[in-house]
Amino acid sequence: MKEKRVAETGWQAPRAGEGGIRAVGWRQRLVEPEVLDGLDAGDQRAICCRRDLQRINRLMGNYRWFVSALNRLGLERAEVIELGSGDGELGRRLSAAYPGLRATGFDLTGRPATWPSRFEWIQGDLRETLRGFPVEGKFIVANMVFHHFPEAELKDVSGLLTRCEGILASEPWRHRLFAGLGMLLRLTGISADTWHDLRVSVRAGFRGNELPDCLGIPEQWIERRVSRTWLGACRLTARRRGGPR
Repeated sequence: MKEKRVAETGWQAPRAGEGGIRAVGWRQRLVEPEVLDGLDAGDQRAICCRRDLQRINRLMGNYRWFVSALNRLGLERAEVIELGSGDGELGRRLSAAYPGLRATGFDLTGRPATWPSRFEWIQGDLRETLRGFPVEGKFIVANMVFHHFPEAELKDVSGLLTRCEGILASEPWRHRLFAGLGMLLRLTGISADTWHDLRVSVRAGFRGNELPDCLGIPEQWIERRVSRTWLGACRLTARRRGGPR
């Protein structure tokens, strides 16, 4: 595979088989830069990547899972914080499903046009913006966010996250099988950038109880459950206490 360069960032994707997975194996997480992270929001390649990601999220059932999880937990009128809201697609779906839901989106990029007008938006690095935001009594929702951060950075914000009422998260499950399944998506037309980022994401994903452990979720919480889907999603449901809010 030839080197790929992200315009004006100086970042280079590693050559296939160079360090990375072969050096570390699949037993440990390996967090590396993704192509999309180095592109301007208006770049045509970035637009294509975001379109591919929506398609992947639909295929994996991530949007449906968050909608049904809020219903199962009785959170249709709760206040939630969505980390890494990105293009706003998950927030849009939650708003349509639950008119009484209140939400605040956090992301490095600006508020997207599709973000519901009744929801709030805070732009910036969540490691900084969360520090001044009251998370107590709120549920945190995160779709494909935490795998971007190494353990040290996750532990740095774990004290903030565990002050909330609960966490719903969907991340990649780290296994070579799910990286291989991405080849089928490549054959259906996802871009080379997305194909690269998909493999990087799976390699940085979680397995077993790694995700709640990295987030510092206490075992004393009433629910601390991790599940794996057959398409490679690592789903976390964590609640401080029971009952709808």
